[in-house]
Amino acid sequence: MDASGNVSNTVNTTVTMGIGQSDSGDVAWAVAGSGVGADVVATTYEPTRIAALPDGGMVVAGSFGSSPFTLGSGADAVALTSAGGADVFIARYRADGTLDWARSGGGLNSETVKALLVLSDGSIVVGGFFSTSMTFGSTTATTGTGTDFYLARYLADGTLSWLKGFGGTSGDVLSGLAQLTDG
Repeated sequence: MDASGNVSNTVNTTVTMGIGQSDSGDVAWAVAGSGVGADVVATTYEPTRIAALPDGGMVVAGSFGSSPFTLGSGADAVALTSAGGADVFIARYRADGTLDWARSGGGLNSETVKALLVLSDGSIVVGGFFSTSMTFGSTTATTGTGTDFYLARYLADGTLSWLKGFGGTSGDVLSGLAQLTDG
């Protein structure tokens, strides 16, 4: 991480994505992803890609351009493959820092993550930009024309609940997410 808060992986290095603390404030664990290419977790302009979970774990979302992009280690390691350009990833970590699950989504063009939200029921909503089409699992969202935005909801266990694409004839912007009081 540089002085401006940028975290990136540019040439065959590892991206540190989050750090857990013990009750005494000591570093208990750190999680990372590795690959070859431009893998981004958080930048000065997009700081909403790491969210704490009530159980002490965390959710991390960002973009990756390398293939494979590996999250976790040992038996918990998950290697994600880009569909083309930069794709997005969502990873859930347990309180002890081990990877619970990781998912990716993308298409032939570059997709980004702009917002991440953990809902009160433990599900996770992620949103960002895409163009043409993007796929999470077997679900695909398509755009009108230009760059549009998407929202995807994952259940706490990593199951995709839904994926929606939004937009019109011009570029459309997603700048944040918030949970409504009725859920």
